[in-house]
Amino acid sequence: KNYIKENVDEEHRKNFAMRHYRAMQSTLFLNTRDPLEGITLSHCLEINDTCGIDIELAKEKLLPKNCEDVMEKIKFLDVEIPCGEIFKLHHTELGACFIANSIYSHSNLENFNLDFSALPLKYHNRANVDRTLEIHYKENDFMLYKFSIHPPEEMPDVQSPNTGLRRSGLMNYVALKTTEFVNQQDVIFESQQSRKCRFPAEKFSNFSLPYCKSNCLYLKRVEKELAACGCTLPSGLNVSEGSKKCTMRDVICVDELLKSLVHDLKDKEKAKKMVEDCLMPTCTSMEITKIGEFEVPMK
Repeated sequence: KNYIKENVDEEHRKNFAMRHYRAMQSTLFLNTRDPLEGITLSHCLEINDTCGIDIELAKEKLLPKNCEDVMEKIKFLDVEIPCGEIFKLHHTELGACFIANSIYSHSNLENFNLDFSALPLKYHNRANVDRTLEIHYKENDFMLYKFSIHPPEEMPDVQSPNTGLRRSGLMNYVALKTTEFVNQQDVIFESQQSRKCRFPAEKFSNFSLPYCKSNCLYLKRVEKELAACGCTLPSGLNVSEGSKKCTMRDVICVDELLKSLVHDLKDKEKAKKMVEDCLMPTCTSMEITKIGEFEVPMK
């Protein structure tokens, strides 16, 4: 509320009611599955097409930029380490995420064409240590925390299973089994058709994102939004400097588009045609199986 008072022109601000503050807050957490969820659009448009605020600027000012703003302590293999060495900020379809052990945190993707040995968090089953990543996070009244577990070559997206983190006093425990698939050195010289997989550095589409299933599906959606509505939702990766970001009035068009896509996905033939470019697996990949998950009171 203080941020809005300082950053919205006085002409708009003098007529503000609580519904306008709530509408502005909702636009900060616009989601790509149901864009108008929780947003009363009429309250937004009473102000103007952008709900009265610059969404990108508001995110820059209000959302955490450093993992230290979110996490108090990190331990891996029973050794405490600074969170900034592991967790890097990425803007994804789910919002602002601090991601650990991601190939996207490194400038040279060539290191990851064959295996994940350049990643910071590594362990081996034969090692006689507590193979645990322990995260102590800070409470926050402005936003909800969720955590998602995914392979290093993927980004979290709307299809990623995630767990909402509770208030203080509880510990979430998740047990996993991870299996890394490693290729022989000369596999990369085979054609994609022959090896039937794509390495992350083999970019695709008109945008320069590394290949993975989540990026592929994300770009499919962006291309459809640009074609149907002339803009793309102001969330997720910045795939093209020239792409127009949708105003809240434009979101009506995107909302209708996404509803029709959901309907089309129920048809097997249409669904296959829509996503078949994204069905090729990543050559450098990790399979993650959740063995168990539970909450226990902290002592």
